[in-house]
Amino acid sequence: MERIMAGQKISFLNRIRSSFNIFSSYEKGYMGNAQNDIEVHKVLLQCLSEHAKVDVAEARILDIGCGQLGTQVALFNADGADVWGVDLEVPTFTMTPAIFLWVCKSNGLERAIKSLIRHILFDKAYIKNLKRLYNKTVAFNSLYLRIQSATSLSFPDAMFDFIYSSYVFEHIDDVPKAVNEVNRVLKNNGIARVLIHLFPSLSGGHNLEWQFPDISKARKAMPWDHLLENKFPANAFLNKLRLHDYREIFNEYMKIKEEIIITKGTSHLTLELEAKLKKKGFSREDMISEQAIFICGKKK
Repeated sequence: MERIMAGQKISFLNRIRSSFNIFSSYEKGYMGNAQNDIEVHKVLLQCLSEHAKVDVAEARILDIGCGQLGTQVALFNADGADVWGVDLEVPTFTMTPAIFLWVCKSNGLERAIKSLIRHILFDKAYIKNLKRLYNKTVAFNSLYLRIQSATSLSFPDAMFDFIYSSYVFEHIDDVPKAVNEVNRVLKNNGIARVLIHLFPSLSGGHNLEWQFPDISKARKAMPWDHLLENKFPANAFLNKLRLHDYREIFNEYMKIKEEIIITKGTSHLTLELEAKLKKKGFSREDMISEQAIFICGKKK
């Protein structure tokens, strides 16, 4: 779960533009939206109920890539679950001078400044809304959060009933190792749900101008810029794996029970663009498949 773009320098202008787009998304409610996160939580609860067949209050759960706030960990904790969260970034649901310095040391000055600004401008209101909208007591001061990589989990074998991860595996440098770790710490009758943002998709370059391809708006980046000229490289590590790569990996290390593909961007895919991308080796499936959700059981 590295956070630096491997093998490519990011210009100061692009870093500023990326930061501006992030905070713009917060201001518009695209990111840091409590109601949206509660809806995501309902989907996770449904997956737990339907596939793992365990009551949430009796479940042991792992969130891989829980984020600095650990929102889903807090919601599952409110449900009574025994839940853990792991991430490479320092938790910042509170921000003290000591935590700011900890973020600087662990994740760099740029991340620390972004976290501080986000905390001041958005986090307090977000947490307040989350507590108001959820019908259970949501607390952030007693969460089990660990700073560690998905490729080297510190948990014993067969510990969790339910493991989930959202928009994280595209940032992992060794996906086979991470999936093998998920399989290791999953119980024999447990379920893992992994949602992946696919790199070759229209928004797969993590340029927030294309975060919502179906919304009509002015954009500086051309469609699929990250696969063509890449004038606006991501300020984050992307492993660039494709849908067929993930299929092969999950099939090798786990037992795939269901695969869900979400497609977007077809209205922007002109015949000329499709021809250019095919010359670079990308299939139409690569171009329009934005998200893949793998629901898997343990491979013994």
